[in-house]
Amino acid sequence: MKIIVSDLRTMMIFVRYALDQSVKNFYFIQELPHVFEDNLKKLMLCRTHNLPSNSSRSAELLGTAMPNFVGFSAVKDGGYVPVLPGLSLCSLNEVEMNNIDSNFQVILKKMSKKDATTKFKALQEFATLCQDAELSAVEGMLPFWPRFYCALSIDIDHRVREAAQLAHAALVKRVGKGIAMYLKQLAGAWFTSQYDTYPPAASAAINSFNSTFPPWKIVNAIIHCQCEILLYISNNVIVHTAQTLSTQKSLTNEEMEAKYERVLVANLQGYNCYFKKVPLDEIDKTLEIHNKILSSSRFWKLAKHDALPIKTAFFNVLTSIMENAGKLLENEKKRTVTTIMNSLDESEPVILSVVWESMLIATTKIDDWHLVVNINKLVLPKLWHTLRSGGQCCASTVYPNLLPFVSQFPKFNIDLTNLYTNFFNNMRQGFSVKSVQMSRSETLAVTTSFIECLRYSILINTENVDLCVRLLKEQLMPVIEACMTDSIFMKQCCFIEITHLIRYWSKNRNNEKYKSYISLMEQFWIELPLLFEKYMNMSKGIVCTADGKDSHIEFLLNLKDVPDRTRKKLKVKFSDPSDSVTVSEPKVKVVDVYADTVFNAELCKFVNGLFDMTKEIASCSDEQYDFEKNQKLILSAFEIPEIRSLLINNEGTSEIVSILCDSLNGRDDTCSMQFVAFITKLMTLMWKHNRTISSAVQILETLFELCTREHDALTADTIRNCWKEGFVESSQILSIFEFNDLIKRYGIIIWSKVYNIHASPIKNTLVLDHDISDTSWDKLFLQLEVIRLFETVVQHIPQKLKQEYWDVILIFLTKWQQLYNNAKHNYSDIKITMLIIAFSQLYYAVETLMNKHKLKPIPELPSTLLDEWKNVIASNIYNGIVQTWIFIQLGAYYALKYMVPELVQHDKVLVESDNFESSNLNIKKFEEVLSNIQTIINTMLMEFKLCDTVTCTIQPFTDSYTYTLGYLLTWAIVLDICEKSHSDLRYQYAEILKIKLFPYLLDNIFKLIPMEALQDNKNKTVKLLELFTTAPVFRFKESWTEERLDHIVCWLYTNCLRLLPVLVRQWLSTVDSRVSATVDKITSHYVSPMLCEDELLYSRLQLANVENMQVKVHSTAREVVAMYQMEDTKLELSIVLPPNYPLGRVKVESGQQVDGMAKWKNCHMQLSKLLTHQNGSVWDGLLMWKRNLDKKFAGVEECYICFSIFHISTYQVPKLSCHTCRKKFHTRCLYKWFSTSQKSTCPICRNVF
Repeated sequence: MKIIVSDLRTMMIFVRYALDQSVKNFYFIQELPHVFEDNLKKLMLCRTHNLPSNSSRSAELLGTAMPNFVGFSAVKDGGYVPVLPGLSLCSLNEVEMNNIDSNFQVILKKMSKKDATTKFKALQEFATLCQDAELSAVEGMLPFWPRFYCALSIDIDHRVREAAQLAHAALVKRVGKGIAMYLKQLAGAWFTSQYDTYPPAASAAINSFNSTFPPWKIVNAIIHCQCEILLYISNNVIVHTAQTLSTQKSLTNEEMEAKYERVLVANLQGYNCYFKKVPLDEIDKTLEIHNKILSSSRFWKLAKHDALPIKTAFFNVLTSIMENAGKLLENEKKRTVTTIMNSLDESEPVILSVVWESMLIATTKIDDWHLVVNINKLVLPKLWHTLRSGGQCCASTVYPNLLPFVSQFPKFNIDLTNLYTNFFNNMRQGFSVKSVQMSRSETLAVTTSFIECLRYSILINTENVDLCVRLLKEQLMPVIEACMTDSIFMKQCCFIEITHLIRYWSKNRNNEKYKSYISLMEQFWIELPLLFEKYMNMSKGIVCTADGKDSHIEFLLNLKDVPDRTRKKLKVKFSDPSDSVTVSEPKVKVVDVYADTVFNAELCKFVNGLFDMTKEIASCSDEQYDFEKNQKLILSAFEIPEIRSLLINNEGTSEIVSILCDSLNGRDDTCSMQFVAFITKLMTLMWKHNRTISSAVQILETLFELCTREHDALTADTIRNCWKEGFVESSQILSIFEFNDLIKRYGIIIWSKVYNIHASPIKNTLVLDHDISDTSWDKLFLQLEVIRLFETVVQHIPQKLKQEYWDVILIFLTKWQQLYNNAKHNYSDIKITMLIIAFSQLYYAVETLMNKHKLKPIPELPSTLLDEWKNVIASNIYNGIVQTWIFIQLGAYYALKYMVPELVQHDKVLVESDNFESSNLNIKKFEEVLSNIQTIINTMLMEFKLCDTVTCTIQPFTDSYTYTLGYLLTWAIVLDICEKSHSDLRYQYAEILKIKLFPYLLDNIFKLIPMEALQDNKNKTVKLLELFTTAPVFRFKESWTEERLDHIVCWLYTNCLRLLPVLVRQWLSTVDSRVSATVDKITSHYVSPMLCEDELLYSRLQLANVENMQVKVHSTAREVVAMYQMEDTKLELSIVLPPNYPLGRVKVESGQQVDGMAKWKNCHMQLSKLLTHQNGSVWDGLLMWKRNLDKKFAGVEECYICFSIFHISTYQVPKLSCHTCRKKFHTRCLYKWFSTSQKSTCPICRNVF
């Protein structure tokens, strides 16, 4: 706007008008005198000082005395407002400002402020007012709305822009068709706001636009306002800059640039949408504006703009123009193609995708595009760079466009052989790019595009046989080799695509249209054997595929059964609860469209030639023979998942296995270790395929037969381990019937070897003339297996035994007594125990058979066998049977005692695991045994009362004595397990024992306890003290009397008090007062002194060198005094044991407090609880007290449930914290709180935890 000012009065009038009407862009073209300029500044300063200082002050003035409406005086703060055709400045002469509703005046004034929050709230009020105000008031405000809307729709604050669109939607909805007369003023901003970079603002604009115009009228509305829209876009794209678009001084350069970029993106996207929606004949009506935009250098410079959204929007516009209005670029053809080709190797994936889309449209729509650019200097270098880089991390977008681009190659005036060679060479280099290998979609795009381009290139050049064969040799075969030898990720996709390509050539080789296909297939079968030979001669470091197959076998499998390359359409299906759920194995869909018998015959011929080396492997016995090459090929042929069919058919598999097994069975010499390892690997692979399981079983039988031969120690161990692995595998795969049949065949093999040898070698296997402890484990195992074999034969097929074998069995049994006599001196040896048990089982089997034979004669048995058994053998054996049972009990006791550390260690690992269950503890295995024998003992002692004047005395060498001894020995083992465990594990053991087992043990102890202990003797005899204070010694050579049983009973009670005092106290609380007093007296007289002495001595020894703590022990007073010192703070603690410890309550007292320290009641309470109600020792309690104090001084909070730092059983610090009050709790304390309170709230703040 240009205004000429001639005098001072006119200038003042104009200035006043400019302040009222927000006219910012005025220019003085006549130079004014300096006095005029000074007066102008004074006038503007005076005008400014009269304005309110803030929004609240302005509202106050408006509320007290309503002035005339100031129009757009403050819109200058909103920045540049586009001037559209038909939108002129409102003046007081044109519109009666005072007729606008006062509420709208206040809100519009707020919209004019600089503050974004003020404008945002004003727009919200405006939207509400549009709904609630009278329609006439809303229509009266309409003339002023377009200017505000155009300014606010491009505001720097995204909230304001969104609110402006919502307010505009509310206004349009209210006035309806009344907006028509202002539509052209709003069209530019309204149309482009639908592409605002802030999605909520864009969505609001789209919704308001679509709700205003029905779908069938949207295009007509755009056409109606297209001149205004295009002028708006043209001004923003090629006229304005960041400075002219935002003229308010409050914005920084960065904010102005950001606003400009946002507006530019929205306008370019709107321009793109315009070409997609408006018909071509309507576009022709605005050619002048389009030519103005497309001929501007500023428009084309946007292709190199730094902002990615602008570049993306630019290429979208270019693509849309070429697709819908190509003739607009008729004069800009060279600039268009050059711009696109210059950007082919963009590094940004977002830009690259739109550039290649533009390139595809350009090569399709512009016929002579290759003539307006230099192919060699511009296009091809960019293309080669993109291919070498794997599509610049955007292969899934770039590579699908390569095939249309390859179709343009014949147009180029370039040597085709070199062109295709360079193209595929660069494409193969892109295979190794990291972005291609790490993404499945990228891999699929690259491999598919490579094969498609190769297939198309050969198809259009089928007459050029030399070129086609060259492409096969130089491009396809190197890709196959790379897939076989290199660890590239795309081998699976490559193999599938290559298989389809080869099958396609083979199927169409006889078609006259494709002359080169015959030569291609001939060359393929020439190159493939060379490739395999090269692969087999390579080093061992070739990486297999993910499922364990060698790559070359995987390729052959693909050639044999062509996989389907179509993607599955996955659907979600919810199962009916009544339907049974079945899990099916995944299957590979095989395409059967290539029914090519010629190709199948060629492939079969090739495969059969690879496996002719089986006989060479089987016939070679030289240890120096190199098995690697041929064995690897055979093994790899079976390294295939079960869902895929094997390369070799059933007959071929059976032939290979038969040759290998027959070669082993026919050898008398020592077999090769490499050969054994080879057939073991082969067997392992064959288990994976249903149709080769029978062959695997055949190999397993051969290995078992090898185990029965004589070998050196190393070979024997290797063969045995190989057989064991296969045997375990067979037990999991074979059905019960098949597995039992396999076991029978094993038995036939063993029996055939045993039955055909003389009995004397078997008899010589049992050597009892020297000490069994010195016998090696190998010889002992042989003796045990021979005895167990005879036991099994006697039980199942005694009629098959010859007389000489019966003689051996009877000789074995006569030596049983000799073995027992020799074993008395070394009864704790596990070897002797195992041998005694084996002989006992053999004796039981023969005795059972003789009883049956006596009742019903078995004709197949030797006629003199029964008489010999009754008159000679049995009488000698019966004499030592009773002693043998006790020996067996003691042997089992020592065997279990030997295993206790391992059992406890296993439970320690289990209790610390995440999936811990108490039912898996080893002590549970004793529960059933104890329950069964406990029932017998309870029945035996049911007539006796606890601590009665008459106690039960059990005579030796009776069934009662045997049962009682076994019961007590079992409990001795259980208590030994408790002794070896830590406190947390011992707590788990106690939970298992305390209800059904431990109370009955104490009942039976005080029914079996010696009478002397129950009598009120003031003088304790040494003999009685020894019963309670010394551990019993189990010696076989000593006589077993009732006194030895008494010793075990008394010692068990002492161990119960030492290890599980809590359970004893719980039991004591359930008995009557008479029994309780007696038990208390016995404990005080015989047990407590020793336990107190042990506790005090152990505590002094363990705590002697503990840091920050000194311990003093007063044995006479049964007192432990501990002093904790940290810097200048000292704490003293006294623990006094009761006379009947551990039945009585332990007294815990605080000593002298130094330096004014507060009382530590929580620590003392926890310590007292540990010593009284837990199975804790004094040493455990003092250590816990010290750790609590250490953590206290270190600042660790205590648990607000138990008020202790360390949990009394797990010794863990509080870890679980409430999210509200931040108080910490032990895990077990919190779990107990939840379970007992039936709530899931915090114990302190009562909020949900």
